[in-house]
Amino acid sequence: MLRQVWLPLKLANVAWASLEELLIDYEVFLRTNKLPQWDRNHRFPLRFDELNKTPNTLFMILFKKI
Repeated sequence: MLRQVWLPLKLANVAWASLEELLIDYEVFLRTNKLPQWDRNHRFPLRFDELNKTPNTLFMILFKKI
């Protein structure tokens, strides 16, 4: 029984660690290429959030509407 509970918790920790590493890599990429990091209230992330709530939105449409 303990093994059945432990495995999902272990996998969740691995996934969380991977997300943190991905964020760090992304920030390094932006700094290396001298690109701005948008804050949460920048117009682009707000627009992505808005379009993400729209059903049947295609990826290429996102760029045309921004």
